[in-house]
Amino acid sequence: MTSETVGSREDAAVADSRVLLVAGSDGGLDPSTVERALAGATVVAERDETDALNRVGAGDGFDCVVASQSPSGPDGIQLLQVVREKYPDLPFVLVVPPDADWAVEAALTSGATDVVTLGDGGVADSLLPQRVRGAIVRADGGTTTDDDRRRDAEGTRTADDGGARWDALAAFGGFALGAPDVTTACGRATRVVADALDTEYVAALELGEDAFELRGAVGWTEEPDGSVTASASVDGLGGRALASGEPAVEPDRATGEWSAVPTLRPDREVHGGLAVPVGPSDGPWGVLEVLTTDGGPPPSEDVAFVRGVAAALSTALARQRFESASRRAVDRAPLGYAELDAEWRFTALNDRAAALLGRDERELVGESLFDAFPAGFESRLRREFRAVSGTDEPASLEAAYPPSGARFELHAYASNAGPVVWFEDVTERTAWERRRRLSELVATTQEGGFFVLDGEMRFVAVDDEFVAVTGRSREELLGAHLSNVIADGPRAAAGALRRELTTEGRGFLRTELTVERADGGRTPVAARFAATTPDRDGFAGVVGTVRDVAERERHERTLTALADAVRELGAAETDVEVCERVGRAATDLLDRERATVYRFDEDGNVLRPVTTSRPAAGDAATPPPVGPADGSPVWEAFVGGEPAVTDGRVVEPNRAVQGATRRSVVLPLNGYGVLLVDAAGEEAVDGRTRRLTSLLAAMAEAAFDRVALAGDLRERETALSSRADRLDRLDRAFDTLLGVGRARSRAGTREEFQQAVCEELVGDGRFDFAWIGTFDATHERLVPRAWAGTERGYVDAVSLVLGEDRTEPAIRAARTGDRVLVPNVAHGGMNEQWRRELLDRGYRSVLSLPLRHGDTLYGVLTVCADDPGAFDEPSDRLFEGVATATANGLDAWESRRALLSDSVVELDVRIPESNDLPSRIAAGVGGRVTFEGAVPHSDGTSMLYLSVSDVPLESVLTYLEESVAVEHASSVVDSDDGLIVVTVAEPTIVSHVTGFGGAIRELTATGGETRLRVELPQPADVRGFVESLRAEHAGAELLARRSRERPLRSRQTFGAELEELLTDRQLEVLRTAYLNGYFEWPRANTGEEIADRLGITQPTFNNHLRVAERKLLTLLLEER
Repeated sequence: MTSETVGSREDAAVADSRVLLVAGSDGGLDPSTVERALAGATVVAERDETDALNRVGAGDGFDCVVASQSPSGPDGIQLLQVVREKYPDLPFVLVVPPDADWAVEAALTSGATDVVTLGDGGVADSLLPQRVRGAIVRADGGTTTDDDRRRDAEGTRTADDGGARWDALAAFGGFALGAPDVTTACGRATRVVADALDTEYVAALELGEDAFELRGAVGWTEEPDGSVTASASVDGLGGRALASGEPAVEPDRATGEWSAVPTLRPDREVHGGLAVPVGPSDGPWGVLEVLTTDGGPPPSEDVAFVRGVAAALSTALARQRFESASRRAVDRAPLGYAELDAEWRFTALNDRAAALLGRDERELVGESLFDAFPAGFESRLRREFRAVSGTDEPASLEAAYPPSGARFELHAYASNAGPVVWFEDVTERTAWERRRRLSELVATTQEGGFFVLDGEMRFVAVDDEFVAVTGRSREELLGAHLSNVIADGPRAAAGALRRELTTEGRGFLRTELTVERADGGRTPVAARFAATTPDRDGFAGVVGTVRDVAERERHERTLTALADAVRELGAAETDVEVCERVGRAATDLLDRERATVYRFDEDGNVLRPVTTSRPAAGDAATPPPVGPADGSPVWEAFVGGEPAVTDGRVVEPNRAVQGATRRSVVLPLNGYGVLLVDAAGEEAVDGRTRRLTSLLAAMAEAAFDRVALAGDLRERETALSSRADRLDRLDRAFDTLLGVGRARSRAGTREEFQQAVCEELVGDGRFDFAWIGTFDATHERLVPRAWAGTERGYVDAVSLVLGEDRTEPAIRAARTGDRVLVPNVAHGGMNEQWRRELLDRGYRSVLSLPLRHGDTLYGVLTVCADDPGAFDEPSDRLFEGVATATANGLDAWESRRALLSDSVVELDVRIPESNDLPSRIAAGVGGRVTFEGAVPHSDGTSMLYLSVSDVPLESVLTYLEESVAVEHASSVVDSDDGLIVVTVAEPTIVSHVTGFGGAIRELTATGGETRLRVELPQPADVRGFVESLRAEHAGAELLARRSRERPLRSRQTFGAELEELLTDRQLEVLRTAYLNGYFEWPRANTGEEIADRLGITQPTFNNHLRVAERKLLTLLLEER
């Protein structure tokens, strides 16, 4: 540890510096005490912030400002904020009272150079001198100019260890305030001390319930995770420092004796120790302990530096506690709280906010606040936010939240990081207020007195007109019983009234009463009583009105007009109709000069007049739009949400009424727009006009809400209708597929089957023409075989040779093997003959699909329609299914033809170095492979039965297990020259031959070549077969070709008839059992083994086998 003093260097730096001290009389900052503590610096004291600012602005050359923050003294934080605007580099040290965590955070946020806590010991017992010296040493500016510098760089700013220490201390102070947790701050604190003091051991120890817990360390190998503890007794350095509240230094400088041992035992001998308390004296957090292996007790400058680090750590810990407490308070708040960035995107929320929004916090972070709210909400909130910019007031508004159907009241405050929003669910409160408001408006339109009674029939509210009717003061009425006002019946009459309102849920009563006035006079009135929402006892109170009977006629006229307005608004179907009927009702109901309804245009952010009733002579039929820049009361009422009465000349300066003053009532329509009613005369806008226009505005809002809801319902009905139509098309597509399946089973010939498919496709009238062309490989052309619908000669008018018109849809489908859709025949080059031919015949769209089964192309299915949009998604899927079913049917007819044909072509073929499975097996094991038979499965896999000779069977199975192309392999007969069964999913040469309608009579593969003998039924396309074989197996050559007649033996007829009797599954089970030696004696494989190979249960296998055997024996025995 170094023994050089830091204080001497600092004293040299601040000896002739000037410090401005701003403190009150109770702040503990006496100017003379501060001047002595700063070793000769000149201290200028001020008690008022304004005088202090004048001092700084006068250019008096201050090197540092020291200010206090106290309840009765100057506001140091406010002074700091003003100074920072003009002098961002001037050192500023703020002195705060103990435990003022809020002041520490506010000062550091406002740009304080340092913050010092001043306790009971005053300046001499604090870190203020060291902090001020450090601030001046680190600064290179202040308010001094180059001419005013009273010290040069050589005398005060040397690049020595002391300056580096205070730079490190300043850097740590900034880091600690931003540290994410205690462990990180403590870890950095120990490293800063170790580096600055060049010492071996430094530990940050947190005081627990009865022991220290290690939170940061240098020199010890233990992890600072709180699991390492040490005694907190006064026998240790840390315990002694906390007990005294002062740094504990060992050993004693005079005697060299240790009175306290290190809190944590080091693994080397130490010669000096220091422990400094961290945190406030009345509640310390822990200690920062330093141990050295050379020298003696730490010098005073080292003690001062460690105290500085401990103070910075204390400040950081206090801020973390403050932020943690603030966050807990926010999380427990009953309101939703959200922090947003400058783009109004969520950065943090409390649990209540996530619950109100119905989303997880992690999903919301990064999303915009405006996404889930209706259109117009963003512009309204931004407008309100701009209006309160620069004030401490929030931007407040109420808005609907569609995802939950709730209404929120939001308050947005400005902050440095972005807006902060508090919000709560006010759905119930808003609904109640609307009901109350409408009830009051309905009541007050009766031109009579309004009153409210509680459940005991006592007055809780009365209006001025009711007071006038009764002749009593408001104070006399409030709290009085109804019976005190009714002349013809005391409490018994009031009780009867209550019973009538509650009987059978009646809730409403009309009657005529006599009111006894205060002066003894009596007034007959027509009264109406309506029960409010019942409370737990079944009766909550009454809302009522009374009016002089003489006013009845006028009142009834008003009701009639209101009823007409309600009926007309209820029948309105669009926003425009609502606006027109509101304007007409306003002029008819109020007998006023003119009414205008404005509708809010969200895109243009203006109010546009939709209708104007009774325009005066010389006036424009429709007033101009009103926007935020016009300064119009119409816009102000819309934005503020409050009705207003104004001079009509302000609303429309260019319009005047001859001989009279024009007044206007402006009423906002809940975000939809504004209702403007005006009339001539000073007394034109009376109380009745205000009440009726308010009621009309409420009715208009309800009508707009209903129209909006009806629009949503229409959209849903449209969507449901579209979905129903889609389901109908899917049903028809399914019926068409079933029809194709029935045609396959019912048709007697291939030609009948193809014709039935075409007729099925045009049967429901959606499509005009369908035809099937088979592929003639010899002449490379499509030959029309079947058609249905309105043919109109198209297939005769175009060339169907594959090599000529490559763009014709059917030709393209045959060439590419892919579906070809032309959604609109008219969109394309008219130089193509097929387009002209289709258009001439009225076809507007066409779809062609290849009829392919495996590797064999049987032809093309083409469908034409006179509608350009006929082939939608359901139709597309329909025709893909039809094409697949048709190709399967043609393949079945081809297989049947091959079995029943009397004449065949026999081909001998040689394939050198074939890559087919039998050839790969022969080459892989060095043996000879002979094809014995095959069983195709419905899932696309095939079981090949192969004999392998000249090689052990075990080595063949081992080879097959390693092959990725083989799903399963096993032996049928357990011998070295036995039969194996191989399950494969890939196409093989066997599937290629059978797909062409042929049959393999012989197939032998060796390592060098594969030889096979194939039978093709007549008429056979030998050329096409050989070319297709060469496309898959290069080098295939035809060795011999023979035509022969197949004798009409009963065996062939018997086989065909048997296949007609058996299902595909029964035939598969019977053939598998035969090839697996199930009918041998003894059996080569059991029924359980064969069932497992087929992927079915043994009972299912037995059932299929017995049915097949029964059908076989029936056919055999019945023949005899």
